[in-house]
Amino acid sequence: MKFEVYLTALGLQDGELVIIATLKPCERTLEAYARCWQIETLFAAFKGRGFKLEDTRITNRLRLKRLLAIMLIDFCWAHRNGEWQHENVKPIKIKKHQRFSKSIFSVGLDLLRSSFIHVNCKRSSV
Repeated sequence: MKFEVYLTALGLQDGELVIIATLKPCERTLEAYARCWQIETLFAAFKGRGFKLEDTRITNRLRLKRLLAIMLIDFCWAHRNGEWQHENVKPIKIKKHQRFSKSIFSVGLDLLRSSFIHVNCKRSSV
């Protein structure tokens, strides 16, 4: 069996090379890959980096849909808080390979968690 494969490559600033293989030619391969990567990152956060979606064991479609909507709002809130923290309070350290030591999402989520814990501690001591 033979088939054609189309390759698109992009050299990154840190010297790494991203190579994407497709079965059809596409002028916007890199744009499509970037969108897919954002979705993968979002679901990685939903599944294991803070939200633990799979631990809920929700199977009802409507409940799952509502939960995903809330999680998406929370993700955006955490990401925006991480951006604010990085730009205005404490920049995230950059490792030798030129990547952040911690993701912007994680920084924002930690900030939100600590804020809620601090508020709860104040309320319970009153």
